[in-house]
Amino acid sequence: MEYIYFFVNPASGGKRAANFFEPDVKELHFSKPTPCIVRIYSLVEGESGNKPGFINLKGLLDSKVHDGDVKVIICGGDGSVMWVVNEVAAHGIDDEQLVFAVVPYGTGNDFARALHWNDFNGLMPFASNLTPLRQVLERASQATVVSHDFWHIMLTVEPEGSFNKINSKSRVKETLLDKEGNERQMMEFMMGNYFSFGVDARIGRGFDRKRSNSRFINKMIYITQGMKNSLKRAVRVDKQIDKVLSGESFSTTVFTTEAGNLDFPILPVSSTLIALNIPSYSAGINAFEKTSRVGLTNLSQEEMTRLNNVSQEMGDGQLEFIAYKNAAQIAFDYCGAGLARRIHAGHGPWKIIFKELHPREKVYFQVDGEFFVMHQPKEVVIRHAKTIKILK
Repeated sequence: MEYIYFFVNPASGGKRAANFFEPDVKELHFSKPTPCIVRIYSLVEGESGNKPGFINLKGLLDSKVHDGDVKVIICGGDGSVMWVVNEVAAHGIDDEQLVFAVVPYGTGNDFARALHWNDFNGLMPFASNLTPLRQVLERASQATVVSHDFWHIMLTVEPEGSFNKINSKSRVKETLLDKEGNERQMMEFMMGNYFSFGVDARIGRGFDRKRSNSRFINKMIYITQGMKNSLKRAVRVDKQIDKVLSGESFSTTVFTTEAGNLDFPILPVSSTLIALNIPSYSAGINAFEKTSRVGLTNLSQEEMTRLNNVSQEMGDGQLEFIAYKNAAQIAFDYCGAGLARRIHAGHGPWKIIFKELHPREKVYFQVDGEFFVMHQPKEVVIRHAKTIKILK
């Protein structure tokens, strides 16, 4: 018998995902397209590491009554994907026995777009005699299993530095504290989609202040924030980052921002630097594949050719780095203009080292659509963390 678990974030999509719980059904049996048992659980039920759905899933895997991999379908936004992956680890579940998919809710959903699941956005599972839910099961039965990488990101600031973000409830800025109540000097993330510094994160931070439960209104807010940022003082990541190093001993210089340096590649004027793990950025831009521009100066012809020949593949243990000169280029890329510049592609690990900045200068960054500011940054280290199986 095949088992399929639906883990639902009821707050996603302006609480539209909560429709999974409207009939108060936790288990369903289907004979088509293949005989299966469907179990539905809320992600918000229980404490982290002690959630009923994951406890049930672990019990099933331990009993070994299932046939093949157990399908785990995540219902929510991109953040819900990471939530489920983290809870799998927190419950001591072997993810080698799982294969993941996503039914998206909300506006961004780059993970679902990259896997071609976005047609199910805003699904009403029990409408029309369960037809939408049956369509998800049909899609899952026909999908191809592919790999997907996750990356560990560790950011540190100087002793006088700090991190802050917009509180999702109060919509005001809050400084992030550690368990002892001190200002945090370090943050760690697991990244699945992309990681960036610059104007895109500043736009996203403004969006977080005004986010609503309406998908349409959220799109309008995001567009408005983009227009406002085009009129603000430009963000210059090339004025904030000193250099990027790669390799286990960080002995290879990917680029420096020191103008006139003849020994290493140089990053010119840039408002955003992005590390891509999937072929969908900022609600659907296929930025790396759409461009053939190389964004570093002082690069050898051999390296330029190699960079132009790189193809982006999920699950290849590699990240692709791109840059945009300004916010307008990101906006034009929604229309497929191909204005991003290829910076680097590789397996890492990487260390991003910052210049000495004024204490008030804000460094905007995001991890998978979660937006932050740091003051007095020191460095960022990115390493491959794990690979899971997903349905495409």
